[in-house]
Amino acid sequence: MWNVLQPAHWANPKGYSNGIETRGRQIFLAGMVGWNGDCQFLSDDFIAQCRQALQNIVDTLACADAKPQHIVRLIWYVKDKKEYLRSEEHTSELQSPMYLVCRLL
Repeated sequence: MWNVLQPAHWANPKGYSNGIETRGRQIFLAGMVGWNGDCQFLSDDFIAQCRQALQNIVDTLACADAKPQHIVRLIWYVKDKKEYLRSEEHTSELQSPMYLVCRLL
């Protein structure tokens, strides 16, 4: 048994799924980026895109009645490590209410 997780107000993805719920309540999410439900980037600001990507995770989890505290693992892929380090104070603020353990690659 599986169920595709697609927030109702989002554009349909092409070639991937935003999330899948499987038997035993395992949920797998696609790589989330900082665009909105219409696949549009509203900002080129690193922190704004982080906020949007995390909101996308919350929205997709909600399709399965799950919440951020149910996340087992989250990996961040960051294009510009220097920008990430400059923004570290803000990114830690974004993570703390979500109870996330993140690994930067």
